[in-house]
Amino acid sequence: MGRYFIIFNMIKSKFEDLAGLIELEDFNKIAHFIAQLKSGSVEAGQWIYFDEQQYFKAIGLTTSNLNDSVKEYHKIFSDIHILLKGSDDIFLGENVLEVVEPYQEALDYSLVKATTSGIINIIPGDFVIIEPEEIHCNVIAENSLKLVVKIIRKWQK
Repeated sequence: MGRYFIIFNMIKSKFEDLAGLIELEDFNKIAHFIAQLKSGSVEAGQWIYFDEQQYFKAIGLTTSNLNDSVKEYHKIFSDIHILLKGSDDIFLGENVLEVVEPYQEALDYSLVKATTSGIINIIPGDFVIIEPEEIHCNVIAENSLKLVVKIIRKWQK
């Protein structure tokens, strides 16, 4: 089993260690999607759904927030952020100062302004699991490529 780090209530480790935290079938789907992103057969910026219920989806990103002024949170999905190329800072928040966009159940997110309480830097090959209700945003460096997976893990259903 891999070595996991708990940072600000979030799990951070290397991609191969993710297999011990989610269903193996789901891990294999993510690995296949990463291969497609890297080869260019799938373009960044489009959601890919892995199941009919849309409980498991992913998107490749090459851009993100410009800074940590606006953050998001989810009530249902866990986010798995996997950096493939470049650098990514994940800003964690607390103490909501203002609701920028109210919670949208269909999209499972709300945008808020919140105090930054910590930063997690991930490098290529790292992943971070962000659980529901954790306020966060990410700022990826220019020429980066990252995968964000939204998944309802078995114990969340």
